[in-house]
Amino acid sequence: MFLNFFPLDRAAAELYFSTLISQGKKALTSILNLILSTFYLLLCMLVHTPFNPGTGAGHIVNEYFTYIPRESESTNIVNFMKIHREERSMDSRPKDKMNNPLIAVPGAPGSGKSTFLSHFPSSVAYSEYVASRTLTTSPAIVSLITFNSAMSDTADALGLRILYGTLVSMGVMQESQVPWTHFFEQFSVVADWSATEAVVIIRKAVGQDRPILLLVDELSKSIDDTFVMKQLATVLDFDGNCDIVVSALSPEYIRALVTLNNRPIKYVVLGSLLNNVPNE
Repeated sequence: MFLNFFPLDRAAAELYFSTLISQGKKALTSILNLILSTFYLLLCMLVHTPFNPGTGAGHIVNEYFTYIPRESESTNIVNFMKIHREERSMDSRPKDKMNNPLIAVPGAPGSGKSTFLSHFPSSVAYSEYVASRTLTTSPAIVSLITFNSAMSDTADALGLRILYGTLVSMGVMQESQVPWTHFFEQFSVVADWSATEAVVIIRKAVGQDRPILLLVDELSKSIDDTFVMKQLATVLDFDGNCDIVVSALSPEYIRALVTLNNRPIKYVVLGSLLNNVPNE
């Protein structure tokens, strides 16, 4: 595992930080630079790496049957993304929240929203959408994360979670070898990194033109969902080349989270699987 190459285990961290009082901020700066260098080197591996369909951080789904593509719903999401890009490019205030709506997939437990999110990046609609924007760049960077399953029972650590999701979703790191809890312990010193900081780190490694797609599952399972949503909203406003899709149990829940800042929401409701089964 790559983490073995870096002196960031708990014992080493405790020993290191025990010297902070005498060394001041210099020691902290050194270890933060080491962590940044670690992520930068790993993210540089994404330059020509495509998304691995059906994967994601936190064992987001355990699939026992062949996936039935939901192309209609994927097309709806892509259409919202296209409108978002067009309106943002034409407005004199592209960072205004009214030009950066949140895309949400509501659904009851067992409705298939987690499985849908894990396969959306490899859908025909999204693949064509990205291909039309990346004639001179590499494929989109995908970070599929959850606050449930194997990514529960820790602090929200959204920035760190996004970086972990990127490395796992893009196949740079295997979750079976480096589970989220171990990753979180190794890098807990930067658990307060925001979603914006994570995206900036990714951008420094892959450039400004590479599309980024953040897929956030089970938002309601986060510890502080209001703060998580605020961070995602900030990313939406500042990075016009980063798309975000979240899932939650109900549209009312999402609406309650964004009511205070009046951000528009675009809902994509999953239809019956029978509508997506090809006729025989």
